[in-house]
Amino acid sequence: MSPHQTTDSLDLSSDEAVELASRLTRGARRLVRDLVRVRDQRGFSRSQLADAIGIHKSGISRFERQETSPRLETVLRYAQAVGADIMFAVEPVDGWHCADDAVVTHLRSWRGSSAAHNAPRLDDQGVWEERIAVRL
Repeated sequence: MSPHQTTDSLDLSSDEAVELASRLTRGARRLVRDLVRVRDQRGFSRSQLADAIGIHKSGISRFERQETSPRLETVLRYAQAVGADIMFAVEPVDGWHCADDAVVTHLRSWRGSSAAHNAPRLDDQGVWEERIAVRL
């Protein structure tokens, strides 16, 4: 099985998976809002921030409007530049499991493929929100 194929064992369209995606999406949005709030409080312009972290001003604007999918490294550089601390908390979700070894093998196979292709992206939020809206 290639890293780009899906398996029946890992159902990301289940109610539990969609709810988890919704919570993760809300958390990502809150993170961006909080970073922008700190930038505003500190009085930094987008241009100043862009120069400090080495990206174009339009990249900062797209990030702040959540129209782009920054790498974690970029988010951390943004936080460092504005003087914000980001705290991570990873908690296992009750009842969540990989059904069989094929799923584990599939997920491990991602290690050898393009990180850019497989990295979770903020722009996936719209897809999850569409799924959630359909279920409501």
